[in-house]
Amino acid sequence: MLWGRQELLSGLIKASIKISKKSDENGMQRIVITNSSPIKLKASIPDAAGANIIEIEPDKETAVDWQSSSNTVRIIWENLWISPNDKLTTEFNIGQ
Repeated sequence: MLWGRQELLSGLIKASIKISKKSDENGMQRIVITNSSPIKLKASIPDAAGANIIEIEPDKETAVDWQSSSNTVRIIWENLWISPNDKLTTEFNIGQ
């Protein structure tokens, strides 16, 4: 878990996370989240199929089913806190 100011953690995440979209062999849309930070991140993605908490290992990528037509992904970071009651939430344009 990391604690910090929203501006600091948002900048860290924006610099460390890349998101792209691709289709699997069955035509199912997936988003691929690449974590280039040295820490394991836990995230929930409200618009993803299943919307479970996923773990993204350091320097790895994770694919998530994506059924939304939106090109914006909202991620709630389950282990990044900006106050005693609030987790960091960020939005990414797919391909950013």
